[in-house]
Amino acid sequence: MKRIIIGFIAFLTLSLGYAQTEKGTIYVGGNLRFGSTTNKTTSGTITSESSSSNFSIIPDVGYFISDNVAIGLGIGYSQSTSKSPNGLTTTTTTESNFIIAPTFRYYMPTSSETFKFFLQARVGINTGNVKSETATLTTTDKTNGWDFFVSPNFAYFPTKKWSIEFGVQGIGYSSGSRSNGFNNSTNNSSGFSFDLSSFSPSLGIRAFFGKK
Repeated sequence: MKRIIIGFIAFLTLSLGYAQTEKGTIYVGGNLRFGSTTNKTTSGTITSESSSSNFSIIPDVGYFISDNVAIGLGIGYSQSTSKSPNGLTTTTTTESNFIIAPTFRYYMPTSSETFKFFLQARVGINTGNVKSETATLTTTDKTNGWDFFVSPNFAYFPTKKWSIEFGVQGIGYSSGSRSNGFNNSTNNSSGFSFDLSSFSPSLGIRAFFGKK
C-alpha cells in the first residue's frame, strides 16, 4: 500500500510538471532578440570607431500537436544598424524587415517542474529595405529573403501557465537578395552560420492555455 501511494504521488508530480506542454495546449507570446558590438581602430594619433546593433520582436501563437511537440507562427519586425568611418565622413546603414516565421518546437522533459530545455526550428521569410546615409548622399535598396535556424532554448516556468525563455541563434542557413533601384542591379547572397554567442540572445515570454 505504501508503495502504491508513493507511486501515485510521483505520477501526480510528474503530470503536473508536464501539463504545460501536453497535447492540445495553446501558447501565446513572443520573442525579443538584441545585440550590439563596437570596434575601435587606432592609427597613430587617429582613432576611428565602428559599431553595429540589431533587434527583432516577433509575437507568436502555437499549438501542441502531441505531448512536448508544438507548431507555431510568428509575425514581427527586425532592424539592424551599423556605423562605419569612410574617410572624413561616417556611413550609417539601417536594414528594416517585416518577418513571417513558422516554427516547430520539441520540449525535453526534466525531473523539475519549473525548468525545461527545448529545440526550435524556425523558417523566417522577410522583406524590407536597406538605407545607407552619409553627409551628402542617401540611398535605399529593397531586400527580401529567407532563413532556416535550429536553436537551443531554455524555459523557466514560474507558474504552470507562464514561461520565461532564453535562447541563442544556433545553426542555420540564410539566403537573400538586395535590389538597387538607382542602377537596376541585384546582389544575391547565401550561406551557413553558427552562433552560440551570448551577445545576441533571445528573450521570450509565453502564456499557456490547456485543457486543465
